[in-house]
Amino acid sequence: MVTGVSDTSSTANSAASASGVTLAKNFDMFLTLLTTQLKNQDPTSPMDSKEFTQQLVQFSQVEQSINQNKNLEKLISLFQSQQSSNLVNYIGKQIDIDSNVATLSSNSAAVWYYDMPSTASAGEIRVIDKNGKVVHTAQLEKTAGEHSFVWNGTSGGVTYPPGDYKLQIVAKDAKGDKMTVPVKVRQIVDGVERIDGTDYLTVGNKKYEAADVLSLRAAPVAPVAPQDNGSYVNYIGKEIEFYGASTVYQNGEAAWSYGVGSGASTVEIKVYDSNNNLVYQTTGDAAKGRHDYEWDGSKSDGTAAQAGEIYKIEVTAKTADNQPVSVDVLSRGKVDSVAFENLTAMFSVGGLGVPPGWVMAVRG
Repeated sequence: MVTGVSDTSSTANSAASASGVTLAKNFDMFLTLLTTQLKNQDPTSPMDSKEFTQQLVQFSQVEQSINQNKNLEKLISLFQSQQSSNLVNYIGKQIDIDSNVATLSSNSAAVWYYDMPSTASAGEIRVIDKNGKVVHTAQLEKTAGEHSFVWNGTSGGVTYPPGDYKLQIVAKDAKGDKMTVPVKVRQIVDGVERIDGTDYLTVGNKKYEAADVLSLRAAPVAPVAPQDNGSYVNYIGKEIEFYGASTVYQNGEAAWSYGVGSGASTVEIKVYDSNNNLVYQTTGDAAKGRHDYEWDGSKSDGTAAQAGEIYKIEVTAKTADNQPVSVDVLSRGKVDSVAFENLTAMFSVGGLGVPPGWVMAVRG
């Protein structure tokens, strides 16, 4: 539904109309003065007609300019109306927005996407609050391409309040030079609104100009678990496999799956906590194909993971001559609840928000 597309034609015409009214008043005054002057002129030395004829021509030229402005303003108004009509087609579509600001709510995580232009040699992710304070840091995906980052609002045992947070990417290339890494957010458009002659796409309580849209696509459809007829509630209690490398330690384990390309000789698995500290590492299955990995929570320093803590996995594969092999990672976990915000569903996996569109498989 369009939340508001107002007509600006009356506003657009007001400037030209006001100019026309002013010109009419000045012309009436000119005629009054001219008539009075003609009545009282010296018959032996009459006025030169060239002067007031020139003034009449000037008034005519100004009047024509005003009429042209009125026509231009009508054309502009028609163009703006057409533009608003075109933007209506965005409603219900998923857009990538040129913005580093994402919203953390009480029942959904803040999600960003970033595009690495090339493989980085070093870098980190920083989450910044409205006061400019860094409230969380995390490991940067250094390989070239698009990556996502999900933050559930916790860091170092502190739970931060809902609100808008910025994502900052700090990265360096192989030469040690600073890299510019574009950040974006991905949302579903729910309306179009015009404010002071400018059209905005509305997403929740945020407004974006069309120029901020980087891409447009059909909204993703979440996969449906067998025999649950599309009801999100029926996901509760089921294990899902979802996009991203972060999951929650629950029921005595943190679980992932990873796919390995051909030619791998070794696979190294590293587990990081929410503060990007390496807590455990081991080797994995190097055979081509998909593999499951479950971590029991035992850390290298002898301590154990606690239920509800978020951990991230990093899997790297190499050939016998130390060349990298492609690896993709998915997280696993059981859905414990489903929340709805602005008619949008969000699964909770031990408190970690997972959009239904991120679900790659339902394991039962």
